[in-house]
Amino acid sequence: MKISDVSAFPISFAIPEQHQVELGIGKAIKRDAILVRIETTEGITGWGEAHAARAPTAIAELINSTLQQLVLGMCARDIDAIWNTVYRMQLANHGAGAAAAIGLSGIDMVLWDIRGKLEGKPLCALLGSSSRRIPAYAGGVAFGYQDLPELLNEIDLAL
Repeated sequence: MKISDVSAFPISFAIPEQHQVELGIGKAIKRDAILVRIETTEGITGWGEAHAARAPTAIAELINSTLQQLVLGMCARDIDAIWNTVYRMQLANHGAGAAAAIGLSGIDMVLWDIRGKLEGKPLCALLGSSSRRIPAYAGGVAFGYQDLPELLNEIDLAL
């Protein structure tokens, strides 16, 4: 099963004013992400997400041009070979560093989605675990940068 297409889609949306939070670098007024899609010769399509790294269009373009060309035609089941190829051709060779690693992380996520679809298993089973309930919390990246009344208001909005 070969990779027949790789596409990355940068997305961005405004955060409503009442949900904007203060960060150490300023107010968060929008959220960015990069959706990554891989299609295979067997008709399986997987989806993942790459970090936007404050440059969603640039990271998506790196995936759509350079990284796509490296992985097209490779076996979608062989995640290690794909990692090794991108590492050898981008990370170790051209010093593309963070951008290539971020793009590769999105591709990796998609490959695990494809593997789960092939085997009919959730990711936790593919990684040797089982589905179980774990405690979670709703946290913001801004906690601690505001005055106490503003921080309490942000917590109330998150609940």
